[in-house]
Amino acid sequence: MSSTLKVDKIETLAGSGDITVNNNIIFTGTVKQSDGSVRGGFYQGNQGSVGDTAAKGNIFRINNLTLTANTTIAANEGASCVGPLTVANNIILTVNGEMVVN
Repeated sequence: MSSTLKVDKIETLAGSGDITVNNNIIFTGTVKQSDGSVRGGFYQGNQGSVGDTAAKGNIFRINNLTLTANTTIAANEGASCVGPLTVANNIILTVNGEMVVN
């Protein structure tokens, strides 16, 4: 059985906790932080344009320099980061089937 719930606006009181959803959420608008800033970036590709055009002004993509969670990048995927990248102890990075373990 499938059902759809349409919500125009969700507001929570300060300190009231998180909203947990056990299935997918599909956003048709822009996802913004409480201060109005845009979450995420703007992307173009096989699925068209995704994101808020206001995010185009955020020129630099900032990433951490240490990987702290097991991560797999499949052979049919591309990924990028700016390094030097350190793989934390006991963390496994798998790229195209090849494992890097520290």
